[in-house]
Amino acid sequence: MKTLISKFLSVTLIALISFNNYTYAESDSTFKAALRNKHDRIRFQEVELKDLISNNSFEGKYFKIVMANTERVITFNEDEEVVKKAATVYFHLTKAREYFLNNNPDNIFDVPEKQLTVRIEETIDYSNTIHFKTGAAPKYNTAYTIGPSNDFTNPDYGSWDSEIWFFKAEKEKRKSGIEKAFEQVNNSELRTQLASTMLAQDLISTYLDYYNYRIFDQFFIEQHLTSMAISVGIGVLLPFALEYTSKLIAPKKFYLDTALIPEAIYHEYGHIICGKYLGFIKPTAIVEGYPNYISYKISGSKKELHKTGKYATGVAAKNGKSKTKYKFEEDFKQAYAHGSFVFSLLIDLEESFGPEFGTRIVFNTLKYLNSYSEIKRNLPNAVFQAIDEIETNISDSDKFDGRLFKLKAQNVFVNKGL
Repeated sequence: MKTLISKFLSVTLIALISFNNYTYAESDSTFKAALRNKHDRIRFQEVELKDLISNNSFEGKYFKIVMANTERVITFNEDEEVVKKAATVYFHLTKAREYFLNNNPDNIFDVPEKQLTVRIEETIDYSNTIHFKTGAAPKYNTAYTIGPSNDFTNPDYGSWDSEIWFFKAEKEKRKSGIEKAFEQVNNSELRTQLASTMLAQDLISTYLDYYNYRIFDQFFIEQHLTSMAISVGIGVLLPFALEYTSKLIAPKKFYLDTALIPEAIYHEYGHIICGKYLGFIKPTAIVEGYPNYISYKISGSKKELHKTGKYATGVAAKNGKSKTKYKFEEDFKQAYAHGSFVFSLLIDLEESFGPEFGTRIVFNTLKYLNSYSEIKRNLPNAVFQAIDEIETNISDSDKFDGRLFKLKAQNVFVNKGL
């Protein structure tokens, strides 16, 4: 009888412990995370985090949120702001992963099953040889997705898999285009050249007027002296005018908290999912444009980094509705890599193809692109190849007219200046 009672008590105790552990994990899977509300503003809401494998930290089956350049997983009882960032990043990365589990036409993407390391509050820049570029100036206000270690990696620093880094947000001064123009104009050599060029034109005009009108006694030196004075004044005062204007309209500070902006998180997961094709070598208009498109597919918004409130200042929003035409610089200047051209082009292509095949064609196009692909030289042909492949493999050929889809694509390319 004592043995029976003892067994009963043991089983009951184990059940109570299991229940307590279960309720602990359940209660601690709910956190405040930054989401877009119905007005498209960023606000904190209660969310449940899925697939956590820890009762006290942000370590899940597919994502592990760590502090900066350490391997220490963020715990639930850390600083409130850090916990909010970890929860936001974990929640949206899970959402992005689930999108591709449910939207992977023709098995284009390899959705990672392995746990992905995600760093928040990072301040040390990345090095493909030693992982962390220690000793360099701190880096803020951005996010990276890095590729796995490779043949260039120094073996003394170990190896790593693909990771996502969200850098710490700090207010910092960045020069606007107007400020850079001011710096170019506001130097003594250029000012002297500007003034002398205008004076030379005035002197030539003065001589010609004197030569042509002296016999008629219609030469008036006063107006030419006035023009010369204006020329000198412009040469001297223009730099000061530019400086004053730049102070009025240029953003005072640059600030970007990528770990709290949903579409920035989707964008970085887009790099992970596209890495198979586009790699992690360098930012180009295509390498950055596809993750923008993926962010749109997950969020449903054709705008990114807009209405960010206090979480971003001095940042240019990306517009999937942009009507800008192709420029040579889109392919060959890095400043254009983070623009809206490819983002809007891919959306235009999808919409021209229609809801049934639009996303499928745009995603399949990735198979024919790589890290070095250019918009004008490679993207149109890649789209046509994707259309050919789908037409070849589709079972119901009556539903897919490859020739018609190519005509639609060509129309989009013409409208976008390609």
